[in-house]
Amino acid sequence: MSIAAAERSTTEPWEIGTDDPEAITVSKAQIGEDHVSVTFSDGTVARYAHAWLRDNRPAAGDKYTAIRSWSILADDFEDAPSTAIALPEGGLEVAWTDGVATFDGAWLRAHCHETADRLTRTSRPTLWTRDDIASAPPIFQFNAVQGDNNGRLAMLNAVADSGFVLLQGVPATPEGTEDIAAMVGYIRETDFGRVFDIVSEPEVWEMSQSTEALHPHTDDPYRHNPPGISVLHCIEADETGGRSQIVDGFAAAAALRDEDPDAFRLLSTIHLPFVRHRHDPVPQGEDVHLLTHAPVISLDREGEICGVRFHERSTAPFDMDPDVMPA
Repeated sequence: MSIAAAERSTTEPWEIGTDDPEAITVSKAQIGEDHVSVTFSDGTVARYAHAWLRDNRPAAGDKYTAIRSWSILADDFEDAPSTAIALPEGGLEVAWTDGVATFDGAWLRAHCHETADRLTRTSRPTLWTRDDIASAPPIFQFNAVQGDNNGRLAMLNAVADSGFVLLQGVPATPEGTEDIAAMVGYIRETDFGRVFDIVSEPEVWEMSQSTEALHPHTDDPYRHNPPGISVLHCIEADETGGRSQIVDGFAAAAALRDEDPDAFRLLSTIHLPFVRHRHDPVPQGEDVHLLTHAPVISLDREGEICGVRFHERSTAPFDMDPDVMPA
């Protein structure tokens, strides 16, 4: 059983709500105390800090490829622009005492820092409940996504949007499991090894090996960076039992925010200790001691839910201010 808590992805910076972003031009520019105010042809007015313009001027090098011969330590960020001019061809010319930089109008508009534009550059997942997802779960066929970049992209987009997908027709072999993982990215090795076999055992060292039902949870919360996407592949099932459940952790967190804001604030600000301590080596992994502190609900820079870390069996004894402990 798992809680789906996919991380949010961002869109390409050119996706700024227009069919032809390259047609956007700079109409007007005005120098302020610490910003240059720019008016664009689509009516948007945006502020660009003097230091940001200097840091991103074309002569400073390409930030996308990280190839920059210029050093931030060698610059004078207190040097305010002397002029900022909207060019006839639609760009922006900014002059400092030591040189002039020309910015493409569409590029500037795509990097608008105003809150509304920042939000449009972030893709938000679709929240769901059992009633929402039961009639139309995201189902893909293995043959349709293997070796097909468009099919694989559709599958990964569904994971980012819903938090999970069901993949049918996978070969019932360990190699098939790895084939699925390879569609996502590099396989991450942990103390469980490269691939962990979940088999019912008479003497368990991991609860997933037992026949007991497990409550919804997120895996490996005791790691500083838990796995981003987990692959669970049923190769051979018993004749009875084995029912799987999945919960939208983002939807649960959003409901908590609406129903109990104080509880939401607590779980999104207080860092809980998560631990895994195994003294002796086991066939699937060595002895380990992993510990991290993190909130149950993670928020992004806009205060929106961007992650859930919940595993009641893996919380260490709480270590926090006694005044906070009861809550």
